[in-house]
Amino acid sequence: MQQQFDRHAQNWYLFGSPLRPRAEDMRLMQSCFGKWHSAYRPTQSTVPLKALLLGVTPEIATQDWGVPVDLTALDISQAMITTVWPGDTPTRRALCADWQEMPVAGHDFDMLLGDGIFTLLDYPAGYASLAQAIQRCLKYDGLFMMRAFCRPVTAESLTSIFDDLWNKRIGSFHAFKWRLAMAIHGDDIRRGVAVAKIWETYHANVSGHERLAQATGWPVEVIATIDAYRDSTAVYTFPNVDELIDYTAPYLTCTSQGTDQGAGRYELAERCPLLCFRPR
Repeated sequence: MQQQFDRHAQNWYLFGSPLRPRAEDMRLMQSCFGKWHSAYRPTQSTVPLKALLLGVTPEIATQDWGVPVDLTALDISQAMITTVWPGDTPTRRALCADWQEMPVAGHDFDMLLGDGIFTLLDYPAGYASLAQAIQRCLKYDGLFMMRAFCRPVTAESLTSIFDDLWNKRIGSFHAFKWRLAMAIHGDDIRRGVAVAKIWETYHANVSGHERLAQATGWPVEVIATIDAYRDSTAVYTFPNVDELIDYTAPYLTCTSQGTDQGAGRYELAERCPLLCFRPR
């Protein structure tokens, strides 16, 4: 996975939704944060809340929470930190580290944040391991918020996806790429989807980036971001919401889902719910 994100780092500026959160995701995250803060941190204080971010998602790293926050980010890819991280400040820093072996004190953080983080792990062992690590990092009344990547209830067929592609019924290349990945993944969460298989399926059905660019109007350099998947050894997993909640349940209690707060409006927003948890 480190090698996979080393590849992504050089093209991160070309990524868009649903691979990256949008302003509406951050508004939803802010709303959930506000409800938690009112309930558990009601007293005004000049002491910053301690937050831990898994990954270096710049939209989250630069969010203004309305109260003082001291943020530490952890990412396994130094290339992502060098290229994507918005920079260290007195109250914000990034460290290169494995999420499964976080170099932080136990129960030291008020809030933990992430974007699509479980998709990078094997199921169920990786999910349980990360959930346990998150529980260890959070204070007992702390908040864990993340935008998840979840497959649809009924898997799409490759035929329907490519039919939508050539008939211009898909709004962006990144939405196409995520639909393709989830369709190949299918309903077996334990198997996941080999990232290289996504590229192979794309390549077998699209005879060149230029042809797709001409057919859709998408920039060829955005389409070419899929080349980061070629020969990759990484495997992604796309849970449904119930699977994600069930296999983190020994360590985390889900307190709300994105649909509780209102769904986003961008393409595939329904597959990117915001989930909030408390540690058990």
